[in-house]
Amino acid sequence: MDDLRREPITIDLEGGRGLDPRAVADAIIAIETMVRSLEGHEPHSDLGLTGLSMGSAHMTIMAPASDVAHLRRGLRQLSNEAIIPQGWSRKGVHALVELGRVSKRHGVEEVNLQFISMHPIRIDSIVQENAEKALAPASVALGSARGVLYRYSNDQSKHRRSAALRDYRTGDAIELSFPAALATHFKRFLDAEVEVWGEVARDQEGKLLKLTADGIELLTPVGEQVTPESVTGLFGEEWTDGLDPVDWVRAQRD
Repeated sequence: MDDLRREPITIDLEGGRGLDPRAVADAIIAIETMVRSLEGHEPHSDLGLTGLSMGSAHMTIMAPASDVAHLRRGLRQLSNEAIIPQGWSRKGVHALVELGRVSKRHGVEEVNLQFISMHPIRIDSIVQENAEKALAPASVALGSARGVLYRYSNDQSKHRRSAALRDYRTGDAIELSFPAALATHFKRFLDAEVEVWGEVARDQEGKLLKLTADGIELLTPVGEQVTPESVTGLFGEEWTDGLDPVDWVRAQRD
């Protein structure tokens, strides 16, 4: 069957002696992320490293043929235009950007991908720029988002404050950044339902990508849980056809 066929992807890191070993690790991780994030990729399908030679570094990874086809088409598109290729995700395009950055590692002069019956595709500045443009927001405006605040980070050493919100309508993860003045609120509201407002960045399809917060409001208290007492009397007698709730449950079991 076609979905069981596997094809090689060869990563060529061209350069001189003394190539930074981290370049090899970064390149393998980037390719793995790109393949695993493709639409239709079988999550339990393993990728296999079948070849590795050093000097310049050449690594061959076997991947499902359908994934390789998606990858080839997307790379051709990104060689010509700034777009999220069909079948790709933002995560995959971001991984391509990371693959391009491998060329900045010591000893690496070029990063190329080689497929069957194709000239090598160079991950050059044009591909890199198109990928970065494709990831850039299409619009920025004032707005708000509502959902559960599930991640909080305040790295004072790097002056980096961030959080993540799970949108209550779509379930999408929304990246948040916030000023130092709001850090206490974000930390205190972790795992609660909140509304955050500020500068909102959206992609070409209108999907909310990131929100730079000017304010946050608590909607549901932290750790609030539904208890039997909190729902007592919520349903009227007609819900059990007039039966005592215990007798009604027993009738359902019978």
